[in-house]
Amino acid sequence: MEAKEFVMERVFGKPVRVEVMDTDRYGRKIGKIYYGNGTYLNKEVVRAGYAWHYRQYAPNDSDIKQAEAAARSSKIGLWRSSSPGLSQITCKLDS
Repeated sequence: MEAKEFVMERVFGKPVRVEVMDTDRYGRKIGKIYYGNGTYLNKEVVRAGYAWHYRQYAPNDSDIKQAEAAARSSKIGLWRSSSPGLSQITCKLDS
């Protein structure tokens, strides 16, 4: 499963709530996304190994930090490799 599929299975056609936390240097909004009964989507994506904790925008987010640690220790997704990098990301957010 790809990251895009993972996210779409959870939120496609459903209401979500976004808490904008910051704006990046390209003007894109950085935020926390919640769906269903308050499930934290960002955390789910990181825990499944489809993303990593970007500390610049979420330095104190212990949920994301713990989710990444769990994915790393389970060696899933990005963490199957000992040195994951941007070249391993296959989803395109614009599609």
